[in-house]
This record gives sequence, structure tokens and C-alpha cells, in this order.
Amino acid sequence: MSVARVLPAFSYGSVADPELARARILVVDDSEALRKTISIYLRHGGYRDIHEAASGEEAMSAADALSPDLIITDLLMPGMDGLELCRRLRASSRHANVPVLIQTARANGDNRGEVFSNGATDLISKPINAREMLGRVRVHLEQRALVQKLTKYQSMMAEDLELARRMQESILPNQTDIASVEAAFPVEIASTYRASLGLGGDLWGISVPGENQIGIYLADFTGHGVAAALNTFRFHSILRDQHFDELPLAEAMSSMNDFLADTLPTGQFATMLAFRIDFEENSIEFSSASGPPPMLRFGPDGDFEPIVLAGFPFGIMRDASFATRKFPFPPGSAALFYSDALIETPAPPYSIYTPENLGKTLSTAQEDTAEALRDCVLQGIADYELEDDLTLIAIRRKEG
Repeated sequence: MSVARVLPAFSYGSVADPELARARILVVDDSEALRKTISIYLRHGGYRDIHEAASGEEAMSAADALSPDLIITDLLMPGMDGLELCRRLRASSRHANVPVLIQTARANGDNRGEVFSNGATDLISKPINAREMLGRVRVHLEQRALVQKLTKYQSMMAEDLELARRMQESILPNQTDIASVEAAFPVEIASTYRASLGLGGDLWGISVPGENQIGIYLADFTGHGVAAALNTFRFHSILRDQHFDELPLAEAMSSMNDFLADTLPTGQFATMLAFRIDFEENSIEFSSASGPPPMLRFGPDGDFEPIVLAGFPFGIMRDASFATRKFPFPPGSAALFYSDALIETPAPPYSIYTPENLGKTLSTAQEDTAEALRDCVLQGIADYELEDDLTLIAIRRKEG
């Protein structure tokens, strides 16, 4: 008499998701009768890709060949038992996450703890109840399918975010851009950009508004991640297309503000610091849209001082006016510009830097170069995780 003829009659139900019906299931038991019984239950439950193994050793070989989506194994078997099979599966990179359901008649507290501590996903009590078994199989296959979909989605998102990160960094000045400015003007520039979430809301750039001038701006948009990065792309586009360098600095700031007031969603804004160095006048001119106070040293022998400049953040309201201030910037002068992550790491009131103590740190630079000025500041926060995007730009006017 066949096994199927002695099975009790009951309603098995059906597998709702056709994808689950294609799941590869491996049944492991040294009893052929129990293997066949479980396989028949599974087939009546709608599953079609069923495989069997008579021992733990045979199950490992079958797992390597099939890469099953779920394994049902007996606990007590000659040779490699169900616990050892679990341990080996969990030690394998290929099978570490496959659901393993162990069937056992020994389901007291101690045995259950031992089973789960060795890597089992769930227990099936003996004698086997078909409805219970099929319910547990379905739950674990659904969870596995969901995890696989999420993993695939996360992988796709990671690839997209990495592409977006490279695109965002491509609109920032690179070493070739900086070197070309340094070759044309008596200035050193050293910069650092670090996004806290891969994509950030900081943007900076260099321009040449006049024959004897360079301009640098640093913008910091609210938020982090994709939304903030999209704002930097929009802003970079308008800066490139609208030729703000042809306007006086205060007018340029007002025009940029009007663009962002029309573009940014309600509640979003940007801070910005812009300046122009005139090498013929030996001067530096600033304008601020609520940016952190830059550090400025007048000449080679002075101390760095924070320069406080008033101004509304960009994007809050149209027709805002922006003031400018001009300072001497003879050979040997230097400046440090930064986004507010520098003075908010770690979060206030425990921040390493304040605008007041940055000058003392800058005075400890090993050499009087833009790179040394930047590095001595970065060293102070090297051991801290950034909670915001950081941009740091050090500039030194070369002598001679």
C-alpha cells in the first residue's frame, strides 16, 4: 500500500503566490516513509520543486547542487544529525540564510533552546500536522522572498546612490580645476568635502569674475541625502547659466536668493558665503547669506579672526538685500571657509570647534600653506562621525 493511501484526508489549501509554488524545498530524513509523507503534503499544498535526502551528508551535497529555498530536516539521524546539519549550513556563505525547519518529537524547553541555538529557523512537531507544517513553510518562504526583494532593492538603490554621489562630486572643483587657478593667480587652495549620508547638501565652486579676480562660494542646503543633493544640482545649474559673476557681489547674492525663493519647497533654505579676491587691489570682499563666520588672517604675521557677516538665508523670501564687506588681503594673508558641520561636531555644546577657538587651532599648523591649515583643522575632528555634510576650504595668498 502506498504512503498516499494511508494519509488522512483534509483540506490542504493552496499557495497564493505563484512564485512560492516554484520554491525549491529539500526534505531530509533517514526514514523514506516520512520523507515521502512530507513531500506529498508539500505537493498537495501547491509546491512542485521538492527534493529528498536520506542523511545529513547527502543533504549538504544536495544543498550545494540545488541552493534550496527551504530545508525540512529530521532532528535525530544516523551520522550527521539535524543539529550538525544546521551548524554546517549556517557556516556556509551560500546557505547561511536558508530557512531550516527541524521536525522533532522532543519539543520541551531545553531541546527547543538547543535547536534554535544551533541555527534552526523553526520547529515542526511530530507527529506532523499537515496544516501546521504548510503554514510554517509558507510563512518562512514569504519572509525569504521579501528579504530577497529588499536585498535586491537595496543593491539597486546603493548603485543609484553611488552614481549620484559621483555625479555630485563631479560638479565640485577637482584638483585639476584648483591647479589651473593656482597657476594663473598667486594663491593656494586646499579643500575637503565629506557628505554625511553619501549624498549631501553642500556645494562650492571657483570662478574668475575679472582679469585680476577669483571668486569662491560655499552653499549649504538644509537636510541631507537625495533631497539636499537635488537642490545642489539645481543651484549649480543656475550658477553656471546665469553668469552671476558679471554682477556686483551684492546684486549677485540677491539674484541667487530670488531664484531659490522661487525654486525651493516651503521650509527649505540654504546658507551661503561668497567672496572675491582682487589681486590688483590686494583686497577680499565678502557677502553672507547666514553662513558660518569665515576665519581671516590679514598678512603673514597676524592672527586668524572670525568675520561675522549678517544676511538672510537663501530661499526664505524674495527681494532680500545682502551687504558686502571688504578687507585688505595682501600677500601672506589666508582665509578659512567652512560649512556648519565643522562647528557642530560633535553636536553643541560639546563641539570641538567654535568660531572663537578656530584661530588658535590654525596657529598650530606645521607650515604656512593652505594644505597645512586645512589639515590641522581636520585633525581635531578626525575621530568623530559627521552628522552633517562638511566642506572646508583653506586659501592662502602667496607672497611675491
